[in-house]
Amino acid sequence: METETEDDFFKRGRQLARALDRGEPLPAEFGAQIERAAQDNPELPVNFVADSLASLLEPREQATPFVPRNPPDGRSNRQELLQKLIRQVELIITESGAPQGFNAAQWVVQWLEQPLPALGNAKPADYMDTTEGRERVAGLLARMQSSAFS
Repeated sequence: METETEDDFFKRGRQLARALDRGEPLPAEFGAQIERAAQDNPELPVNFVADSLASLLEPREQATPFVPRNPPDGRSNRQELLQKLIRQVELIITESGAPQGFNAAQWVVQWLEQPLPALGNAKPADYMDTTEGRERVAGLLARMQSSAFS
């Protein structure tokens, strides 16, 4: 049995990855690895398992860096959303003329978890998973600044 060199291993991996990207049939050994990994991880989509296995065969220095995407329903990173709300509150407080000693981050985190009558006693955090919900929460903050509640 011939021993595969590291260069051969990576070359085969790149070929498999390109074949996977093109939707070509893959060698049976790779299909068996995908099947085993998918059975061990039934909660993961098979495409994710296949892409993950193919990426393991790429040399690290040639690998494409991971860049997270927003999910298709419009949700994005919770930390990013919190930062936007914190900036909005900081702006409101600065415009009010009394920013000394106010911790906007702490206030936003607590406020998101409080049931609010303006949201039918729901928590603002419950609205953060959709674009419409985030807009509603941001609008609620803006109305708080102008005291325009209906």
